[in-house]
Amino acid sequence: SCQDRPESRALESCWHERCSCSQDAMIPESAPTPASQARSDRLWIWAALGLQLVGYIVDFAWHGLAAADAEPATRGDMIRHLISVHALLYLGAASVLITILRAMAHRARRSVTPERPHALALGSLTVALAGAVLSVGAEAWHAWSHLHLDTEHAPVAGVLSLVGYLLATIATIVGGRRARRRRSHSFSGR
Repeated sequence: SCQDRPESRALESCWHERCSCSQDAMIPESAPTPASQARSDRLWIWAALGLQLVGYIVDFAWHGLAAADAEPATRGDMIRHLISVHALLYLGAASVLITILRAMAHRARRSVTPERPHALALGSLTVALAGAVLSVGAEAWHAWSHLHLDTEHAPVAGVLSLVGYLLATIATIVGGRRARRRRSHSFSGR
């Protein structure tokens, strides 16, 4: 049992009821499997992509439906505009980037196991990361342009952000399909 092992006695107060012993370490029974961690990562990425999509909808609704004279004319008005209209978009873009980096960190941690030395083949996550970086960079440029009351470059930055978003979304779809194919092949091979 776990309590009989010397290294587990020190952790007994907080872990012994929830652990199983391996030869060298105590492993919490609730530790996610690589497949469940990957599913969780994809779910978080989809939630972040959804938040960014809501931000695009709010942005489009405001800019597409508001009268032309409703555009902020002063820096103070622009700051209020960015906080009220663009906040969801900025939060969504940053969330997409963070969740993709989190998924890559989880994948990198799994790649050091001897059973899967090449698990760091990140393919679709790398493409999604490129899209997220493009989107965040474009949104930063977009905000900077807005703060300088530059209406010429802000739309270009907005389009680049959308391109990055679409790239991240397509890569996430492709990665999910590949994961489902791998799962179905591993079950059929048993």
